[in-house]
Amino acid sequence: AKAGLLEQAEKEWQQAVSLQPDLVPAHQALAEVGLSRNDLPLVEKSANAVITAQPVSPVGYNLRALLELRRGDNVKAEADMKKAMELSPRDPVAYARLGELRANQRKFPEAEALYEQALSVNPAYTEALGNLLTVYSFENKPGDVRIKRIQDQIARAPKNGTYYLLLGQAFLNHQDPQKAEPVLQKAIQLDHNDIPAFVLLADAQAGR
Repeated sequence: AKAGLLEQAEKEWQQAVSLQPDLVPAHQALAEVGLSRNDLPLVEKSANAVITAQPVSPVGYNLRALLELRRGDNVKAEADMKKAMELSPRDPVAYARLGELRANQRKFPEAEALYEQALSVNPAYTEALGNLLTVYSFENKPGDVRIKRIQDQIARAPKNGTYYLLLGQAFLNHQDPQKAEPVLQKAIQLDHNDIPAFVLLADAQAGR
């Protein structure tokens, strides 16, 4: 998989679970393959296998909730998310998934609260902050509110390079390239392979 040979990787994972049906990491990998190419029967088979192998873990329920969201079955998706929360209240994934569902239902205050709950559990959970900012966009919240929220999260997770990228982007959207430049440099310092940060840094320098 790391070499980019996903078809061969899938065959090896399939062989692994045929030899050891309760091998959860292989089922998780197969579920990710299924999600990447929208092979929903593969996701369903893998998620159910994880639930069978580890019925008191949230992992399988979170995977199956993703499947149900893809199928548009919000009722079943919500039931699996709540089951995952019940099994592991300190796991941020289910909160973020339910936040996504609430955002799709245009229940934006509820979505905000769920993303905030995910971030309170894991301050470095990048996906939750990104989705929270998307909800802010739907609600037409002003740019300075977005900037303040990202800054607050950076204070809680100062080593998260993606947060500095988001802050730099927010400054650029706010027509403030001078403030964007140092935070984008910080994003690059934390992750030398952050290509979007290099591109936005060039935009900030061009803006000056």
